[in-house]
Amino acid sequence: MESDSDESFSCTPEEIVKAASTATSNLLPEKSKGQYLIEFDLFMKWRAEKQVCSFTERVLLAYFEEKSKQWKSPTLWSTYSKLKSTLLINNNVDISKYSKLIAYLKNKWVGYKPRKSKTFSREEVYKFLEDAPDKHFLMHKVALILGIAGALRRKELYKMILEDINDTGTVLIITIPDSKTHIQRRFTVIAEPTQKNLNLIEIYRKYKAQRPKNVKSNHFFLQFRNGNCKTQVVGINTFSKIPSIVAKYLSLPNPDHYTGHAFRRSSASLLVDSGGDLIQLKKHGGWKSNAVAEGYVDESIQNKMDCANKIFTGGQSSRNTSNPASFSANNINDNGVRRWGFAGGWTVGPTTAVEAAATANVLGMHSAPGSEFHTTTVTDSLRNENIKFVQKEDNPANCPETRPIEDFWSLLKGKKSTMCIARELGINEHTVRRALHKSTHNESVKDKQRSGRPKCTNNRDLERKVLKEISTSGSRHH
Repeated sequence: MESDSDESFSCTPEEIVKAASTATSNLLPEKSKGQYLIEFDLFMKWRAEKQVCSFTERVLLAYFEEKSKQWKSPTLWSTYSKLKSTLLINNNVDISKYSKLIAYLKNKWVGYKPRKSKTFSREEVYKFLEDAPDKHFLMHKVALILGIAGALRRKELYKMILEDINDTGTVLIITIPDSKTHIQRRFTVIAEPTQKNLNLIEIYRKYKAQRPKNVKSNHFFLQFRNGNCKTQVVGINTFSKIPSIVAKYLSLPNPDHYTGHAFRRSSASLLVDSGGDLIQLKKHGGWKSNAVAEGYVDESIQNKMDCANKIFTGGQSSRNTSNPASFSANNINDNGVRRWGFAGGWTVGPTTAVEAAATANVLGMHSAPGSEFHTTTVTDSLRNENIKFVQKEDNPANCPETRPIEDFWSLLKGKKSTMCIARELGINEHTVRRALHKSTHNESVKDKQRSGRPKCTNNRDLERKVLKEISTSGSRHH
């Protein structure tokens, strides 16, 4: 796959040309490289049939116009992305500069409504975990717990191995070493009873205890039938059907609309509805860009209710806003390290507590609105992992001690408060304030007439102003 520039130099050694060809061929994504090459071959065959020799913008527009009669807008964009990479590598043609082609594809997108997987509510998740018999649905329950707790894709569930799960006794710490976006993620499942008094870790342990001893595969998920765990690994297509099976058991409408992406979408939706913000959502799901994550925020019904409340009632909502896992720009320590909060304390640096808080927020594991959630559980887990954090008692709430504002002013300006002056003069504090207000007003009027007049700032001048104003007011009154 030589570029035109390589062919123009006959002095280029053959081994250099081969090395460059190998390097450029590796620029395509490894997982979908075959699909890229198939799309490139289809386009080249179309060019041969039409007897076209160039790669101009008009040629690309004609190709996409013909394919638009067969394909929908997402397929057109996918084809454009694949051709953009393959044409640049093989023919040194950059179609990303074709502005008319991009405008054409955007115009085809107008009016298109993508079909997205339906999501489970928190009540539906608990209902399935509580009511479904373990004899037939134990494996489905564990997949549901891990899938929603970690916003997992079906491939991440399929590739999960035993070493990825660390059972500390009170917390499950699950590591996803390689995701679709090549970001390592970690999330947790806690042992505290949920709203339905279900111990999620006990469900996991019950399934793991059924694992046969003669299993050669290291995959965590094995087939489970009639109360017995088999040696056969659960396939990736089976994980695609699990959400639909759960929906059918719960008698939900259109169960076929619960696809393999239902767990991931449900996790993101539950987190946002519980008060999670954009940064926490991106960390929880491993999204690099804001576009996809913002989609979940925009679709949140609870978020729309909050907007309506702010519009019509001025923000006086009864919703619990004390989200223990929410992000605050003020949570920065003296060393400039951002801190993520939860009820048990503050973590510094690592994101383990962020993921722990996000997991608990997704599954709604706070016992009551505004109460602390899994304080002991998370702090014990952080200690076991040797993660440093600040205890809650050493990091009090941002509630200043109530005291008269005049004392604060006097400390800043070196002046006595009106209360102090009133005590020393033996008069009412209200009288002092009124006298100071009149005196200040009179001085401001005189300052407009005489510029540059010094203002009194010491305590003795304040007392003189008060006494003068009081005596003046008294003489006018008489």
